[in-house]
Amino acid sequence: MSDDACILRPEDAQKLVEPPHLTKFAVEPGRVEVPPKAQVAFKVAGVDQYGQPYPLGTVEWIAAGCTITSSGQMTACEDLGIYRVTARVEGLEAEAEVIVARTQEPKDRPQDPGKGRIIRWSGVVPPQKWMNFYTKVLTRFVGSPGLVLNVSFEVPADPDQAKGKAEETKTSLKELGLNDSIDSGG
Repeated sequence: MSDDACILRPEDAQKLVEPPHLTKFAVEPGRVEVPPKAQVAFKVAGVDQYGQPYPLGTVEWIAAGCTITSSGQMTACEDLGIYRVTARVEGLEAEAEVIVARTQEPKDRPQDPGKGRIIRWSGVVPPQKWMNFYTKVLTRFVGSPGLVLNVSFEVPADPDQAKGKAEETKTSLKELGLNDSIDSGG
């Protein structure tokens, strides 16, 4: 070797040929449920084509139906429903979902028959009954505006396989267009 030559790993050499640039970014939190008029602070994080953190320039925030500042501080509207917060940076977009819902119905408020009724259920559905649950319960509500289905899951993972399974899960969630933020900690 001489003073004007050196050996580089292929990935380091590629970075010299193609400087890092923003390839994707995400809005956090990716999904949030809040009461009317609540405030939520959104932030963005980007990565370059090499999977490394990338500093973002100016972010354009859009929150149809709600208000949002140039720094990502959103104020939910009064109307219940599902809203989207969109962030735009360098020609790319990322979204977050905002569910504006009443956190608790007042117990002393009388219900007007036929108006304002909400059907709710929560419970555990065993894995072998998921399809039946969808077919027998949820299908009758699929066309209803305002249907919100919250899903969470927990599964023990072998420490040696947890990272790989977490990445596979993130990929699958992305393919479905869903929030891919998962917790694979202890």
